[in-house]
Amino acid sequence: RIVAIEPDPDTFHKLVQNTKPYDQIIERYQVALAPDDKEVEFFQNDINFTASSTVNTYGTRITVKGWTFEHIIDYHRLTHIDVCKIDAEGAEGESLTLLQLDYAKDIIDTYYIEFHNCPYTTWERKMGKAVENLSRCGYKKLNIGDKEGMALTASK
Repeated sequence: RIVAIEPDPDTFHKLVQNTKPYDQIIERYQVALAPDDKEVEFFQNDINFTASSTVNTYGTRITVKGWTFEHIIDYHRLTHIDVCKIDAEGAEGESLTLLQLDYAKDIIDTYYIEFHNCPYTTWERKMGKAVENLSRCGYKKLNIGDKEGMALTASK
């Protein structure tokens, strides 16, 4: 079972089309990872559709549904997650608080999180806070990788 979250309406449409053969195992939801459960501003990047975001303010502004990490887990009745991949294009620092990570610590075995700069802070600062929070939640194997050091893998 795969639960895919994608807030951008255009990219969501591409996601649905590209994963059509796997309808029986992939659930898709047009929602953004957000600090609160509410409608959020979302900026569709006009140059690079994969860089659209709730925190970067470049592109066409629209409104999308935002859900907290906890809400996503509860809504889908997830009791065990082998791998949770997060690429929130800058919103990971605001959305993956200690409270949210602590809520999921007994459910998620491994995280793969990409970090991006945003107007509020740098990816280095967000990654440092995530390492601290994941460590506090019992994750022992923390690897910072990728060619540019913008990805974090955490497992117990």
